[in-house]
Amino acid sequence: MPAFALTVHIDDRPPCDHRVDIALALARRLDATVVGVYALFDPVVPEDWTGGLISFLAHSAAAARDVFTAKAEAAGLAHDWRQVRFGEDIDILDQVADGLRFGDLAVVGQTERERHGAVRDLPEQMVLRTGRPVLAI
Repeated sequence: MPAFALTVHIDDRPPCDHRVDIALALARRLDATVVGVYALFDPVVPEDWTGGLISFLAHSAAAARDVFTAKAEAAGLAHDWRQVRFGEDIDILDQVADGLRFGDLAVVGQTERERHGAVRDLPEQMVLRTGRPVLAI
């Protein structure tokens, strides 16, 4: 088991694929375990989805986990998966911070000015909440 752990926040936003690819490349270079921390702050449920919000979140999380796992295994990396519970933004921030705190480096998305509230400043929030280095991509 590698001694270095890298955590990456995974969500349903388009930049996430690039973020995960960079996190995996960095983990491969550092011979690190990579941990995916899945959280959606403001999920957009497609209009044709008939299963309700909880069903959509479960489906979205399973799909993201499958992609993450396949990429990590293809890269030959030790990996793990954590999924936070859906709730208020502040609760989700706390859960994401808890998940990222166990790594030596956290990889998160960049600040998104179009978002509102605490999640808008995710990188800054993670630095303050985890006390760990954060790479914002």
